[in-house]
Amino acid sequence: MCSKWAKGTSGLAGDEHHNLLPVRPQGERSYRGVRRLTPLECERLMGFPDGYTDVPHQGKPAADSARYKALGNSWAVNCARWIGERIRHVDSIA
Repeated sequence: MCSKWAKGTSGLAGDEHHNLLPVRPQGERSYRGVRRLTPLECERLMGFPDGYTDVPHQGKPAADSARYKALGNSWAVNCARWIGERIRHVDSIA
C-alpha cells in the first residue's frame, strides 16, 4: 500500500472512494490500480461547463478538494432541469 493511500490522508480514506476509476493499460485484460476523476471530468459528468468550479480564492487557483466538494454539493444540470419542468407543468395545470 502506497503511503498516499494511508489512513488520514487523501485517497481511499474516508468517503473519497466515490471518484476513483479502475485503470487498465490498453490491450491488457487486468486492472492494475485506480485513477481519480479530475475536477474537469466531474464537471462534465454533472453537466457544467469546463472550469465552472475553478474559482480563484484569495488570488490562488481553486484547490481540487474544494472543487470536488462544490461538485458533490451540487445537482446535476439535467436533473435540476427535469424537476423544474415538472414543477412548471404542475403549476400550469392548477
